[in-house]
Amino acid sequence: MRQTTIAAVAALLCCLPALAKASDVDSEHLFGITEGSDIGTAGEREVELEFGARAGKRGGAYRVLSQASALKLTLTDSFRIAPVVAFDHHRIRGVPGIDDHNQLALAEIAFEMKYRALDRQRAPFGLTLAATPYWARSDEMSGERVNGGGVNLSAMADKELIADKLFAAVNFAYSPGTSRSHTTRSWSQDSSFAGSGALSVRLSERTFLSGEVRYERAYDGLALDRFAGHAVFAGPGLYVRLNDKAWISALWNAQIAGRAEGALGALDLTNFERHLVKARLGIQF
Repeated sequence: MRQTTIAAVAALLCCLPALAKASDVDSEHLFGITEGSDIGTAGEREVELEFGARAGKRGGAYRVLSQASALKLTLTDSFRIAPVVAFDHHRIRGVPGIDDHNQLALAEIAFEMKYRALDRQRAPFGLTLAATPYWARSDEMSGERVNGGGVNLSAMADKELIADKLFAAVNFAYSPGTSRSHTTRSWSQDSSFAGSGALSVRLSERTFLSGEVRYERAYDGLALDRFAGHAVFAGPGLYVRLNDKAWISALWNAQIAGRAEGALGALDLTNFERHLVKARLGIQF
């Protein structure tokens, strides 16, 4: 599957016109949730703070606020690691199929590893592969206490279409995981597959505006074996470079199509939410 994904990314990006040589813009967060291939240069250190909100289920009130902190350490020009700690606050009332919940809890501890296989400064496009094992302490959807873990595997490719002006990115991700409920002591397994594409245009020297479309499929079981639902998301993003050491970004994605297995309706609000908002702050030191 990994070779097929890389081949698809290569074929797509190589078909896009290269109108000029690559610039020195850091592409990682230009595209919203979709990520660019840049990881920084050897010796760079950065703290990244991410604040998010997810909302929207059928019936009742559903809101999840999240905060994640990452320490990014670029060990070589091709390899970066980043320990991550995340917290969630679930506020759920009257949502069918989910117990009422109002609690702040440790969500997960993760360890991201990124390998830049192709540098877009020297290759026809940039390509980075990532693996992020994690230990989960609360269920992402319900907020229930769990003991679980898994890994997020992803490929991120990007290309500069117009020098210093227009950028494109494509992402693919596969995420299997397992968890045990503290309440029922029962085990559950799930997995997901996601693909996304985005464009980012430069508005000024330090400001970029992006638009992205994401497609996600949810499964019961680790090997994408029992289909649970799918959804299409779209939305804008904004990235601003504050100075040589700091940047901020913000994005909004809304579910525009989808369906849960065995459910009626034009959206999948069983496995996904209707709205997702994120804001990030990065500081190098």
